[in-house]
Formats: sequence, C-alpha cells, structure tokens
Amino acid sequence: MITLTSAIAIGVTRAYFSANGSVESNTVATGTLLLDINKGNGKEISLSNIAPGYTDDTYRWFDAYNKGTLPAEFFMSFFVNSGSTDLYNALNIELRDGGWVGACDGPLIYNGSLSAWVNKTKISEFNVHAATSTLDAVADNIPANYTMRVCQKISFPETGTDQNALQGQSVTFTERIDSTQDANPDLVPADPT
Repeated sequence: MITLTSAIAIGVTRAYFSANGSVESNTVATGTLLLDINKGNGKEISLSNIAPGYTDDTYRWFDAYNKGTLPAEFFMSFFVNSGSTDLYNALNIELRDGGWVGACDGPLIYNGSLSAWVNKTKISEFNVHAATSTLDAVADNIPANYTMRVCQKISFPETGTDQNALQGQSVTFTERIDSTQDANPDLVPADPT
C-alpha cells in the first residue's frame, strides 16, 4: 500500500511516441504612403497687375505622385497664409484632372469661388487612372507609382459691383494635398499641426 501510494504521489513515467514541426521565419511588414508634389507649368502661382475680368489663358498644373507602396486617396485644401482675405474671396478657381495623357482635358473637379472650396475634399475620385480596391467598389484610389495631374485656372471675375476696394491688394495662399491609405469608409486627413 505504501509503495502504491508513493508511485501515485510521484507520478508514473511512461514512454509515448511524439513528433513536432514548425513554421519558421514568419514576417509581417507594413506598406508606405509617400506623396511627392512635382511642380509643373505656372506653379507656384505668381500673378501681378490683374484686374476684374482676368482669367488664366492656359492651365497651371502640378503632379501629385504616389511614391508609396499602397494605394492612396488624395484630398485637397486651400489655406490663406497672408494678405487680403477680401481678394482671396473674390478669386475663382477651376480644377480639372490632367486626363489620360496629362493634357488637362480630364474630368472637371470644381469651378467656383476659391473661398467656397471645402477643405479636405477628395479629388482622387476624379482621376482617370483611379482604381477600385478590395475595400470598396469606388474608383478613387491612386495606385502606387501613379500620378494625378491637377490642372488649374485662376480668375478674378467681374461682379458688376464696385470692386475698387480690392485695388493694390495681394494674397498668398497654400494648396495642400493630403494622402491617406485606402479605407472604407474613407479616412479623412487630420488637421495640420
């Protein structure tokens, strides 16, 4: 009885067949979002001596290039840096996608008052090269290593009212493109810090 109790307390060792296997070198890596703005014709904008009725004769443009490894969505904003907000409010802008060969003949993005533009508006959905993703069926992604050409015309429309208060005024503003990863729903860019 004492021997049996000791064997139970200590445990009995038995021999069983066993084997094991492993899956080695598992790796997880993240993609990248990199945006490069290549300035083109007429960028930065530098206008002087304009008057009511002025309209750009040709498009000014820049290329927003997705240098990352992930598809990206592009959002555009405008910010007044300094000068006359009254003049800024009087200016119009026409925005158009560059089209298939960059000739500024793509879809119209916006045509109206510069100050009425809604910041963080997604523009990549207007690009003729935009692609769909596994996340949604909307063609609004700029694939890696693709460019979106953003074409612009600035105008200072004649309003039929006294615009004398705008004489001798100037304004400096920034155009900003934010890139976010493809997501459903869209990831709206954070405010600049």
